[in-house]
Amino acid sequence: MLNRRIFAVAVAGALSAGAAMAQSTVAVQHAKGTTEVPAAPKRVVVYDLGSLDTMQTLGIPVTGVPKAQFPAYMSGYADAKYTVAGSLFVPDYEVLSQIKPDLIIVGSRSAAKFDILSKIAPTVDFSVNSKQMLQDIDRNVTQLAKLYGKQAQGQALVGKINQEVT
Repeated sequence: MLNRRIFAVAVAGALSAGAAMAQSTVAVQHAKGTTEVPAAPKRVVVYDLGSLDTMQTLGIPVTGVPKAQFPAYMSGYADAKYTVAGSLFVPDYEVLSQIKPDLIIVGSRSAAKFDILSKIAPTVDFSVNSKQMLQDIDRNVTQLAKLYGKQAQGQALVGKINQEVT
């Protein structure tokens, strides 16, 4: 009887571990398709100010940022604790090799570098198409929130954005 319990616990543990491993990545939908990204990546480099704004609002950590003129409410990203990883248009590949990012986020200005950056780390393109702006913003916020298990906060933010537009 004891051997059956041990066996049952071992099987349950193995199944739980397998489920955890299966969920260790998240499929993130973006402007160029879908990319498998490690769940809750720790070292994130962001070349898109809209995504950086969303991440700040959702309390998502960032490691590398572009050299940019940040709006006053985002001026904290100019702090030395954030590594400057290039400009909004041109990544600094040497800095990226030092950061070893788990995720790179590009947007409209940096989207041309998507293929090269994808060879360095999982990369998502959160560009926003002006013809479907609200849908793209909704997608980007929702995908970032899902990546960090913050779906409720993401939905609240999407609701707030839609309300402000209305």
